[in-house]
Amino acid sequence: MKTKYASLAVSAEGFDIDLEGDLKEYHDQVKAGIKWANRIENIGTKVAAGEVGKAFDTIKEGISDLIVGGEMYLYLVDELTGEPVRAKGWPLIITTPSDLVPKLLPLMQVGIRAMCIYHGIVGLAAMFGFPLPRVPKDWSKGAQESVELLKKESSVEEFGVVHEEVEGGTEEKKSVRGASLRAFVDFLKKNDPGLSDGNSGDFAGLQRIGDPEDGTALWTALTDQADIENALKKRTKQREEEQLKHNEHIKKMAGEKIKKLEEGASTATATAASNAAVSSDQACSCAIM
Repeated sequence: MKTKYASLAVSAEGFDIDLEGDLKEYHDQVKAGIKWANRIENIGTKVAAGEVGKAFDTIKEGISDLIVGGEMYLYLVDELTGEPVRAKGWPLIITTPSDLVPKLLPLMQVGIRAMCIYHGIVGLAAMFGFPLPRVPKDWSKGAQESVELLKKESSVEEFGVVHEEVEGGTEEKKSVRGASLRAFVDFLKKNDPGLSDGNSGDFAGLQRIGDPEDGTALWTALTDQADIENALKKRTKQREEEQLKHNEHIKKMAGEKIKKLEEGASTATATAASNAAVSSDQACSCAIM
């Protein structure tokens, strides 16, 4: 099936979408999501090993090439649909991205991880503006591994690690993510139109609802109960599909590991046999001499 913007290919493995015409622009957004995911994972271990103050220098160095231009935009993400929220006064303009974005990254990591757990590569791409329910296979090659790395609990612990810092002669425990949250709150107080003049703010129209799966809170821009229920069902289905992909990924990784072990064992056996043959030849030579 083919439309103005996309073609749909159906096979025994499911279906895949190929984008046509104007929607080709979203290719860069998908790749941007994958690049940010990889970069977050790569710098996570470095952050965990350092001090809170130095952690943001590490982050800044790690994402410097991803911060382009003098302005960037801060969006809030609907936790139910996974989509960036656009509302009056939102997104907020970041006029000093090279300074602020590294400070916000540990907090952003929490949201990106949640999207990966529930929606996989589609959720990751949606945070960067991708509008379709599937990402073309050619675009997402290697992305599942990045998604799996972000899902790990250790990725959360890396940015949430608590360090001892000496300030004013006393030791104070601080976390990298805690410092990131404080930077986020300070930025909202100065820039969120809903927080001006002492108001409590509406956070781009997001409201808190209960998650029936685990009892935690979700922030969503949906207000109609029927829309919320449909979105919850869709979210549950997407998580089930992502769990299947996770199982397939684990199975594939296990198979590759077993193959490497078998190849290593074969190489070791061949080497041992070769050494035995050499020893045998040397023994004969000695006997002849």
